[in-house]
Amino acid sequence: MKAKYGGEILAWQPETGVAVLQLSPKETERVRAESLAGKVSQQAVAIEPKASVTSPEVEAQGSNAWAGGGMLGRGGSTSALPGTLPGQNALSWYQISLYRAHGISRKFGAGVKVAVIDTGLDLTHPMFKNRLAPATEWRDFIDNDNNPQEVSGGKSYGHGTAVAGLILQVAPRTTILPIRVLGSDGRGDTARIISAIDYAIGAGAQVINLSLGTNGWTSALYTICGAAKQKGVRIVASSGNNGMKDGITSPAQYSWSPDTVGFSFGIGSVDANDNLSSFSNYGAALYATAPGEKLYTAFPDKQVATSTGTSFAAPLFTGAIALAYSEMPNAADRANLQTYLWNSLDFTVNQKNKGKSTNVQRLNLEKLIRNLPGFTLPTQIQPGDYGLVNTNSRKCLDVSGASTSSGANVQQWTCHGGANQRWRIERAGSYYKLTSVNSGKALDVAGGPSATGTGANVDQADYVASTNQQWLIQPSGSNYQIVAAHSGKCVDVASSGTADGTNVQQWDCNGTGAQQWQLFALF
Repeated sequence: MKAKYGGEILAWQPETGVAVLQLSPKETERVRAESLAGKVSQQAVAIEPKASVTSPEVEAQGSNAWAGGGMLGRGGSTSALPGTLPGQNALSWYQISLYRAHGISRKFGAGVKVAVIDTGLDLTHPMFKNRLAPATEWRDFIDNDNNPQEVSGGKSYGHGTAVAGLILQVAPRTTILPIRVLGSDGRGDTARIISAIDYAIGAGAQVINLSLGTNGWTSALYTICGAAKQKGVRIVASSGNNGMKDGITSPAQYSWSPDTVGFSFGIGSVDANDNLSSFSNYGAALYATAPGEKLYTAFPDKQVATSTGTSFAAPLFTGAIALAYSEMPNAADRANLQTYLWNSLDFTVNQKNKGKSTNVQRLNLEKLIRNLPGFTLPTQIQPGDYGLVNTNSRKCLDVSGASTSSGANVQQWTCHGGANQRWRIERAGSYYKLTSVNSGKALDVAGGPSATGTGANVDQADYVASTNQQWLIQPSGSNYQIVAAHSGKCVDVASSGTADGTNVQQWDCNGTGAQQWQLFALF
């Protein structure tokens, strides 16, 4: 191929017959002339060298939480493991029904490889522990090596780390394949993007996240996205941050194009009230939206930060695809994913967008999981760590004061993702035990097995395999009831209170919101 046409091969998919070449202007004209004469396959695409691709967050004014000195809330080191930070993003997660989706999921993205083509990652961030593809698969197309580590110094430093952190909050058992194509200033070129997509396809990625874009239509980029479709690989891209109708960047604008439809998804941003974000590009080419404002996520050097922009709405959709893939091992079902996605979107947001009502339907994860073929409620909880969120108050089950003492009160508190709100759920014979990750002590009905009355306090205590420390976790609609084995009573927020510090007790099971709990997976 190179010997015949010259230039450099950016992508070569022999199974599909697709080649993408980077040619000099003189070589480009020669190949175009031969193409017109029918001597060159139309699938061999010539492009100009050094075409510009820019992260949309850098183009937008003030839309990136850490660009240009406008960072919001960065700071504090964290030992967070994959899929943490449920509390900081609680409102957004309710908005897309993530808690409910995790409550009815089984695999949480396990077995799905997602390529993050971006500024690289902080490869040592604790959120990525045990969640990255083997290092032999990593790729850096800027330095031409296998070390796609984020490089500090630019206004988009941390962009790729933030994107990957959001994917893992939605699909916490997903495997991330890090690929670096943008510098810390958020800039790169189309040649690297095309080569990176080609590489990700060859490396076995089922989903590719592109929180970046270039203005206008780029035929070579379109061609490689079409090749991805032929190999069954989904591409999710951010729509751009210029607030323009029909200004959607490439490849996000390929959502409905003939060669990519059903496999490329352009994603815009909505705020917490389901209004289209002021910065989000939108229009007929958009596929859908997701929350994209002030989302907490990973940041280099073991930190967290808030992020705003369509770049951060896109990874929520990427995570949704990974979550759905893991629940659908059948290849034929996966091929029809676009149908399940479209039928699960929430179209009511079209009424709330200040006249910008073209294709702004929003992601709904619970509907997506329930729409998958063969869906049934799981009969068992997957082993692992969870946050437990009360549906009435939207607060988390919490050990008061982060105490490690036996007898410490269990209450509800605003979700913050701390270890005292993190519960390890494990089988204990026919029941479950719930262990506080902070203290190592078990969820317990105070007073022991004889405490069977309504209103008995729930606390934490050393685990002794007593029946007052064993629980049934039963599906209840979209949620769960947590039932004490010894009394048959439900974990209940006293008086259906919604305030921080409201006591948690056991009470006769009555199906009210005070006894309904959603699970947020923290693997």
